[in-house]
Amino acid sequence: MKLLERANAYCRQMDWKDMALLKVCLFALGMVAGMAIPRERRRAALLGASLAFVATWVPQMAKFLREWTREEEEPEREWYLEYED
Repeated sequence: MKLLERANAYCRQMDWKDMALLKVCLFALGMVAGMAIPRERRRAALLGASLAFVATWVPQMAKFLREWTREEEEPEREWYLEYED
């Protein structure tokens, strides 16, 4: 699918600052969407959002901690420069 290929190409060229900006943007969008939820349904939305957070945060932190604790075998290099489109 062309959309996913383009998204992967875009992600390959991002650095941590671009990723941080994207996350702030998505967080703000979530806040706006959350404000539109009727008061009587907010508890269910909070539960769903909490489950989604935990389900995505735990694997990401596990991956990060594996990277954090691994032995440095070679100098760090910019992985996104290795890909040619």
